[in-house]
Amino acid sequence: MHEHHYAVVSGINRYVSLDDLHGPVNDAEAFHRWLVDPHGGDVPEENIIRVPASGDTDVIDAVSAQPTADRIFRDFVELNNRLSAKLESSPESWEQSRLYGYLAGHGTAPGGTGCAVLMPSADEGGLVNHVEVQLLADWYGRCGPFKEVLFFVDCCREELHLLPCGPPMVQAWHPNDLPSVVLGLAAERGQQALEPAAAADGEPLRGYFTTALLDGMRAAVDTAGRVTAPGLDDHVRRLVFRYTDRRQLASVRLQQGMPVIVRREEPTETYRVRVRFTDDVKDLVIRDDYEDLLVRADARSDTPWELSLPSGTYWVGPRDYVAGDPYCEFSVKGRDTHVHYPTGTTAG
Repeated sequence: MHEHHYAVVSGINRYVSLDDLHGPVNDAEAFHRWLVDPHGGDVPEENIIRVPASGDTDVIDAVSAQPTADRIFRDFVELNNRLSAKLESSPESWEQSRLYGYLAGHGTAPGGTGCAVLMPSADEGGLVNHVEVQLLADWYGRCGPFKEVLFFVDCCREELHLLPCGPPMVQAWHPNDLPSVVLGLAAERGQQALEPAAAADGEPLRGYFTTALLDGMRAAVDTAGRVTAPGLDDHVRRLVFRYTDRRQLASVRLQQGMPVIVRREEPTETYRVRVRFTDDVKDLVIRDDYEDLLVRADARSDTPWELSLPSGTYWVGPRDYVAGDPYCEFSVKGRDTHVHYPTGTTAG
């Protein structure tokens, strides 16, 4: 279980002045199920905030409708503070930290470029309460406490002339390394995010983007057992394009930072790798080409490391590598591999 992974999940069906929707609450529930699934996100239930929304039978107006943008921002702040408290006593936890944000409902593209989810009180002729997810993701890329941030937004992106509304966050963490930010959007600028006219027999009505996203989380696995952002992007883009008869272009894009492995499972083929050391060395690690930490331990010259890895590129070196430290890069190419630190691959 990923104890340093957190999530905020919001699905909004009911609106005061706009047409009600049918899919977002079902989509949010499906994404929550993926989050807690041991074969999915494997996120602890207590690390997930499910934002309450006005229900089908609630009488709502611009004051009582839920959620509000303020409520959603406060939920993100709560998770920021919870991780920050862990980092004070365990700074190395940052390596395993991740934040998911899932939001679904009516939406727009402020200024024609962003992606804003409209809150239930939104009124096209007056005040429009909204969460500008692009600006929120940008803030996490500059100031947030998480190593990885993944936002998935199932909403329309037709242009509405809104003032940019960035997150009202005051505290900034400024991590030493640049966080990785992935942003998944249901539609391109100017497009609607579609949902079926009716649900399939016995199935709850769901939006096309979230349906394709969760299918990709399961099926878009590469030969090393990884669901990556590019692989997920290709899968989601093709499915949504087909589901909507070419009317909707979805995307899952790395906005900044190192590439992200969204999910990892056991690869179908692995090979024996033995790593020998010239001297005893403290706190060495092995990382893959996604900078994911695979092994961390002290090394002894008389005790080689033995592990199983799929084909790929890896490197072994100090955990907190700085320029000038010895390290070696090695490749596993469909066969057992011997590595000698710090000189590199010595034999197949």
